[in-house]
Amino acid sequence: MTQERKTLLGKKALILGTDLGFLNTVEKTLSFAGVEVVASKTVKDGIEDIKSLKPDFVIVECTVNNDKELVTDLNNLTANRIPVILVIANTSNDKIDLNYKYSTNKENLNFSDLLEIAEKSILENNNPKKSESYIDITESKKLPIKEKNNIEMRILIFEDDPLLRDMLSIKLTKSKIPFKFCHNGLDAFQILREYTPTLILLDIMLPGKNGLDVLKEIRDDETFSKLPVIVFSNKDTPRDREIASKLKADDFLIKATTNLNDLVALILSKHDCPLAKK
Repeated sequence: MTQERKTLLGKKALILGTDLGFLNTVEKTLSFAGVEVVASKTVKDGIEDIKSLKPDFVIVECTVNNDKELVTDLNNLTANRIPVILVIANTSNDKIDLNYKYSTNKENLNFSDLLEIAEKSILENNNPKKSESYIDITESKKLPIKEKNNIEMRILIFEDDPLLRDMLSIKLTKSKIPFKFCHNGLDAFQILREYTPTLILLDIMLPGKNGLDVLKEIRDDETFSKLPVIVFSNKDTPRDREIASKLKADDFLIKATTNLNDLVALILSKHDCPLAKK
């Protein structure tokens, strides 16, 4: 993966707002993309955190306390140096006199879109001509689909994180790839037999049963033993990789450093195998 495809990886962000549920979800989203995150509940704390963290971008929820003097200090601190993304709530009467270049709506916020806005803010701040996206959920990018092959894809995804399931759902739906989720390791074989997937995307840390234990059971089963399996996890130890390799996992990807376009391209490339053909 080129450096340009890792725009958010290793960056720093400040989230400023009062909605704890929203802040937690945004923090989790950014952390998934490899961003170091600090959350502040007041403009005063946010100013101090910006000075110490030196973030690459700032996300502000519009309902944060609108103290005119403090907001002026915040504007002066970020002006022409740190891109600011304002999250606007239609139901709120609160207004913040913030200087911002980027904005999004809180009510229908898609967190994959928020990652794209964050990356765009960094790219334009560093180089206005640069525009490649970290997570491209649009349909404009051509993927290596071989139209002449009579292929039916059915991807079974073992993933218990609701946020990541949402992000994968958006990307796979836009890529026209059928999929189904399994939220834990205990239901693996029931769903395998019902759905008969052509490929498995497998997390390691699953409720009920470890993903590598699920992989062993798959390899020991005559029906599914040759099914392509991509391990997709943030648990990455030499022991995990060794076990996955011995169990003939096709690939071992780290969530935080994997571009979803690359993941889709990899899924498509696996469907030249006999199991994928109808």
